[in-house]
Amino acid sequence: MSTHRIDTLLELYDEREPIQNVAGAWHLQPRSIVFFYYDLKDADAERKHLAQMFNRIGLRCSVRMAKLKRLDIRHMMSWVQEHQDALGEYAIELSGGDDVLLFSAGLSYASTPCQLYTRRPDGKYIALPSGETVEAGNGSFTVAQRLLLCDASLDRYGRLTPADLKPPLVNLAHHLLGLQKKHPRQWTQHTTCFQRAASGTDSSILTILLPKDSCLEHGVSLSKGKLLNALLRAGALTQTEQTDEGILVTFASSVVRDCLCDFGVWLEISAWDALNSSGKFDDVQLSCVVKWENDKLINELDVTATAGLGLMIVSCKTCAPDLKAVAELNVLGDRLGSTQTRTVLLCLPKANEKLDNIRARCDEMGVDLVDLRQFNREGLRAHFAREGEKLRAGQT
Repeated sequence: MSTHRIDTLLELYDEREPIQNVAGAWHLQPRSIVFFYYDLKDADAERKHLAQMFNRIGLRCSVRMAKLKRLDIRHMMSWVQEHQDALGEYAIELSGGDDVLLFSAGLSYASTPCQLYTRRPDGKYIALPSGETVEAGNGSFTVAQRLLLCDASLDRYGRLTPADLKPPLVNLAHHLLGLQKKHPRQWTQHTTCFQRAASGTDSSILTILLPKDSCLEHGVSLSKGKLLNALLRAGALTQTEQTDEGILVTFASSVVRDCLCDFGVWLEISAWDALNSSGKFDDVQLSCVVKWENDKLINELDVTATAGLGLMIVSCKTCAPDLKAVAELNVLGDRLGSTQTRTVLLCLPKANEKLDNIRARCDEMGVDLVDLRQFNREGLRAHFAREGEKLRAGQT
């Protein structure tokens, strides 16, 4: 692994995907960087934008833009020779740009040999001609850092925080998701009953009463019901008791109480675990509340993960998704990096619900539709492992 820091990085500006322009500096940590380009409407504005992106994620390097003549492939060579004394120890990063820029960089290297770097298909950087892998100077991108590259920030977490995602809760999630898949109608009824009973009590109270009227309305029964006993055996509940007023239930913890009052959280935790345990992602976060830099819009992302420069957004639905859900996810993907972002719609429809129309729309909009009815725990992990490898290689 090479970690040698250089004075100046000469970079081929990539107009198609601006996020690509960050990767070289992130890995190589130059003291200054020069972006070569042909056509930019406002090069100074782009220079300031790149400098702001670098600053947000903790990269401290000066940024300069250098315009080249399109039909003069020796212009870069001349530019380097003219500025060589000021560049110090410099290197050329060969990823990005177009073929003409790449050829210009080759001529410049032939005239005055220097260190060359390029990005492999798996997203890692190597030094040429040695082929030595370059260790990312700032490590892997976290979800928070990757969001900052798109004028967004991780404001807070939603229902669950990273500290809540301990093995007992994750294992419980997989167990209860199995019950949810097996008894979808009853699960919805029980969740509604929990919600109503808990809404008027302090969140720290673990024992609550499921009123008799609500139990009768939603088919919640201690003597005949399967789910309450199953929740007791799974450890989500520690005690149940029939009374004249209804059923007293005691939750294992305040976190479990909150989760049992939420329709989709067990699916979200299971999705988080599948990505996290696949070993193919650098950072995986659950329930990220995201604020945008230049407007008041706030979004909550169910599961978000990074793989190299790539970002994966997983939206979880415990039913057959509608066209609005697909459109919203597609818009989020565009705002968070376009070609470097993969959007996934993970759903758990009822047994008789078909997804043909939604799948066609997802295909049109580049959204990956994943039907959980077709996967077990290991299958979902394997699926996300494959997707993580493709994302790291830029195959979205």
